[in-house]
Amino acid sequence: MAGIETQEQKPLDQIDKQTLKRYAVEIGNAGDILTERLLKSFSGLRGDFAVKM
Repeated sequence: MAGIETQEQKPLDQIDKQTLKRYAVEIGNAGDILTERLLKSFSGLRGDFAVKM
């Protein structure tokens, strides 16, 4: 959250809702990518964790 404040050069409570929604979408996308990579690493280590994406 501090990174958003730094990027926008203002405290979170002064950032408009549309901008915050944009960050929420980007954070969600990053979470999806990290989850997919994590699941792929599990499937590579143990066949019983294999997940099709």
